[in-house]
Amino acid sequence: MYQPLLTTTTNMVPLHATASGKSWPARLPRTQLRDLDGRNGGFGELGQYGPNAVRSFHQLFVELDRTAACGFGIAVSKAEPGVTAVAAAIFSGADRSAWPAPGFAWARPASQSLAGW
Repeated sequence: MYQPLLTTTTNMVPLHATASGKSWPARLPRTQLRDLDGRNGGFGELGQYGPNAVRSFHQLFVELDRTAACGFGIAVSKAEPGVTAVAAAIFSGADRSAWPAPGFAWARPASQSLAGW
């Protein structure tokens, strides 16, 4: 099982730094995302997460738009250097409730096909 480096005082990795953490928020309204991100660690400090970690709401919204269009989230060196993960949310019921689905992560260099994520 993947366990990110927990080096913060809260021992939390923000949602936007994980593939599963992007897969279900991609369908939420922007105002709700701002509040959710603030309650879940924000963007952190430079160097706190991986080198490709999101550092602004603009960058977050671009990634979430891409995640929503694809139907799955990808994180390449976002939570920590060298870790790549893929995950999807499962939507069910009349209210379209989202449930994060199991994803997978691996610690090796990302392939060229994932380099833009």
